[in-house]
Amino acid sequence: TLPPEQNEEYIEIHYIDRERKPERIPYGLAQIEQWGTELDQTNSNLRRDIERIVIYSSHDLLKHNLELIDTPGLSGIIAHHKKIAQNAMREAHVAIWLQSAEQLGGNQQEWLFLNDVLKRTFGKFITVINKWDLVLEPANERERIGTPQDRAEKAKNTFRKNFCEQVTGFTSVQVDMLCNEYHLFGVSALWAQENNVQHQLDSGIEALGKRIETLSLSGEGELARLSTPLKKL
Repeated sequence: TLPPEQNEEYIEIHYIDRERKPERIPYGLAQIEQWGTELDQTNSNLRRDIERIVIYSSHDLLKHNLELIDTPGLSGIIAHHKKIAQNAMREAHVAIWLQSAEQLGGNQQEWLFLNDVLKRTFGKFITVINKWDLVLEPANERERIGTPQDRAEKAKNTFRKNFCEQVTGFTSVQVDMLCNEYHLFGVSALWAQENNVQHQLDSGIEALGKRIETLSLSGEGELARLSTPLKKL
């Protein structure tokens, strides 16, 4: 959230070289894309020297001391991105792995990463399958086989199958836990923003929000908040 003495939203760029002072730039979507994604070619060379960008915003969620960390993609071109993602997941109270309904499984690099970090972030790990509207209401009529509930269960079973094949070193009970209704969510951000009440209900946003709240406020979440400063010491 914004520091008490600040009224304007802004972005702070932090460099890998700690002797280099953080750089402050105005807040804006264009600036976020310019500095925060490899899809934008502007400043592509400078981004290799960046450790992180911090966005200071007045959004209502952030007023409750919530910090959202969007980690880099594991298949990106910058070598230290994997370490950044590992550190973020280790210190987070809730870790979310975002998958697409068009893929349902992740790439090989993501599976290797998960096998490494899941053992240390087991209890706070959630998988979110986005674009869930493509599962419930496929654009192609030939894919609308059965009820929306049937298609939802089929998609989740496909993910569970891929998960069981790729994740190693876990018991069947642990795998079942990571793929149950408390750790695997279908979500449609598109539907959540529509005026269609049924689409809003089916978007999965409310269920995901409640689960994140439960994890954050549970005994385990409280322990994570207390232990993180101690780990740093």
